[in-house]
Amino acid sequence: MAERGAHLTTTVLNKPSIFEVVAQDTLTATFKPAAKRILQFFIARDPEKYGWLSQWFDEVYLVFDSLLQSHYLSYNGGSFAETFYGLQRLCLKTGCSPGNLPRREWFTSLFFLTVFPYLRSKLEDLSVKYLLEEADGLSPQSRWSKNIRHALMTFHKAFHLFWELWTLVQYLHYLSGNSNTHSPALALTKVALVYAEEDFNAYSFPQMWQALSSGTFRLSIPSMKTVGSVMTRGLELAAFFIQFLQWWHSEQTRTDITALPVPDDPPIGEHAERFGGLCPICMNPWKVETLLSVSGLVFCYRCIRTHLTKTSSCPVTHYPATVEDLVRIYPSQS
Repeated sequence: MAERGAHLTTTVLNKPSIFEVVAQDTLTATFKPAAKRILQFFIARDPEKYGWLSQWFDEVYLVFDSLLQSHYLSYNGGSFAETFYGLQRLCLKTGCSPGNLPRREWFTSLFFLTVFPYLRSKLEDLSVKYLLEEADGLSPQSRWSKNIRHALMTFHKAFHLFWELWTLVQYLHYLSGNSNTHSPALALTKVALVYAEEDFNAYSFPQMWQALSSGTFRLSIPSMKTVGSVMTRGLELAAFFIQFLQWWHSEQTRTDITALPVPDDPPIGEHAERFGGLCPICMNPWKVETLLSVSGLVFCYRCIRTHLTKTSSCPVTHYPATVEDLVRIYPSQS
């Protein structure tokens, strides 16, 4: 392997096309929303059991993604999405072979695949939260806290603009052949994507099946590689199925809602009768009516926002909820 990669330089590489690298980036971006959709299904079925996952989803996904990506980096020389498209990572150093990442490049790759997106997501959520609080007049009174918030929001905007511009520049350089990396993360990691080499030592699936049928199958490194390859393909097919479900869902949402039959009015629940016209928290008439979508109850905006900031659950039904589940109601003046 090493003698194959020794002649590779930063200018002559078996590089994939721009469409392949963009496709694997797109596949990577679909994993987290798909996992969140699956999690929401379980939460809706049993809020008492799985409700806590809604609050800690980012951290749980970070652990899962770190385990998945570290496995693929160690055994396949690339991320899960890169392996799906038949790609490997090649360290841009003389003598490095495809799929064999040095220790520094391995940890840097894992950081940009898992920790870096997590930090960016948290920074964006915090910036949006502060922006909404300022718009609602809920900013802190302390001047020091205001300055910290303003600095964080400014940093987020500047960093987001810088990173997106850098990504565009990397794409253009990759298209023109002036760069072997198509993204800032790969450029900082000092690795490039190349086509994966076939492992001639591993058994093919028909060979393994024939050995199982004849009773001559024995556990060995090649056979274990084949078993691992079968499991890997299973995960990759699951990823393809997730993409298909997302496409199906997007097609379904295009259906004309007016063509569907109009259901009967739902019965009035006990909460609606008990809190009719009143905020369930302060028990006074609503001020700035706000609907909590997870429970269908209406509160005063300030009451429910303060409550969700502290407990992250509906005060009446105790369903898990966040500030993002609030919907302002603007009653007609007529």
